Amino acid sequence: MNALFMPYGCVVNWRDRYVWQRNLGGYLDGAAGCFERVSVICTDATADKAYWQEGSPIYSYELSAGNVNIVPFSGAKSLSGLRSLFALLNRELASADFLYVFVPSFKSLLAAGMAARQRKPFAMYIGADWNDVARFILPARLPGVARLPAKALVARMERRAVARAAFALAHGGEIVDRYGGTKGRVFGTVPIMNWGVDGFHNREDTCGADRMRCLFVGSLVERKGIKYLLQGIAAALQAGVPMELAVVGKGTPEAEKGIRDAARELDIAERVNMHGYVSDPNDLLALYRAADVFVLPTLGEGFPRVVYEAMSQSLPVITTNTGSMPAVLRNGETALLIPPFSGQAVGEALEQLWKNGEIRRRLIAGGRELARTMFAGGSAAQFGELLERYVGHVEKA
Repeated sequence: MNALFMPYGCVVNWRDRYVWQRNLGGYLDGAAGCFERVSVICTDATADKAYWQEGSPIYSYELSAGNVNIVPFSGAKSLSGLRSLFALLNRELASADFLYVFVPSFKSLLAAGMAARQRKPFAMYIGADWNDVARFILPARLPGVARLPAKALVARMERRAVARAAFALAHGGEIVDRYGGTKGRVFGTVPIMNWGVDGFHNREDTCGADRMRCLFVGSLVERKGIKYLLQGIAAALQAGVPMELAVVGKGTPEAEKGIRDAARELDIAERVNMHGYVSDPNDLLALYRAADVFVLPTLGEGFPRVVYEAMSQSLPVITTNTGSMPAVLRNGETALLIPPFSGQAVGEALEQLWKNGEIRRRLIAGGRELARTMFAGGSAAQFGELLERYVGHVEKA
C-alpha cells in the first residue's frame, strides 16, 4: 500500500538534503514503516530566516526511512500557487492508496476532500483546536469582515473531513469529545515526543537555589503568550521573587527583537536569556533539568507537547486554561491553570510556586505520573494499530 503524508511544520534544504524538526521527523519515519512507499508533501522553508540560526538550519533530523519521497511545496499564496497545489495533489493522490493529513491546514483539508471524492481512505492528525488558533493562522491580509466567515468555513471543512476519515488522532481531549470520541473513530494521540520514558528525570522538588529559574519552550509567536510571560516575570520580581527566564525557541528576526525590546521596557532584560532553537535532545534535556518551573501562557492550543516534556523532567508547570488543558490537567494537582491574556496571573502563579514547596512537590509528582502514562506505547505504534484496525493491509517496508 502506498501513502501520501501531508504533515504540519516545514523542512529546510541543507546541503542538498531536507532536515526536519526531530520529534516530527521521528514520527514520520515510524509511520512510514506501515507502507511500501510514502510521498510527503511539505512546506519548504529554506528561504525563511526564522528557520536559520547562525548560518545553519534550526532543524537537524534527516528522515532515515528508505521508502520516503519528499515533495517540497512553496505555498499557495496566489491564484497560480493554488492551481499548482491542485495539480500537485492530483498527481500525488493518483499514485497513493491512503492519505494522512495534519491539521489545522487548509491544503490538508483540501487534500482530504479530494481523497473523499476519489473514495480513497484517509486519516487525520488534529494538532490544535481550530477555534483557538484560527485568529493566528488566518492570513493577516484577510479583511476583518471576512475573517469570521473564513473561520466558520474552515471549521465546517474540518468537521466534514473528520466525519469521512477512516480514523483521526486529536491532540487534546476536548477535540476528541467534540468529534464523537472513540465511537466516532477519534482518539487522543500519544504525544510526538523528543524522547521516551528512558529520558525521564526524577526529583522531588525544585527551587533549591537563591533564585527561581523559569523556562519557556516554544515558537516565538504571539499565540504562545510570550508578552504575558514577560509581564509576569516583571510582576513576580516586583513582588520580591528572585528569578531569571530562559527562552528556548525561534521566531522571525522581528519577533525576537520584539521580545528583547519588551524585556528592556519592563526593565528585566538582564533576567531574560534567549537560547534560540535547541535541536539536540540532550541539550534540551539539560535546559529542562536546570530549570525550577516551566511556564507556557499560551493563548490557544490543542495540547502542547512541551507541557509533557516539562513534566517528564519533574518540573512544576504553569499554563493557561485554554483548549484541551482543563480536560487533561487538574489545577493544583498536575499543573497550575491560569487565565490567558494575563501577566498578573503569571506573576501570581510564579510567586505561589516560589513560596509554597508543598504545591511544587504535588505538581511535580502528579505531572510526572501523567506524562509517564501519556508516553506509554509510542505515537507511531498507535498510528500503525489504528491503520490496521480501520484500513487494513498494513505492510512493513
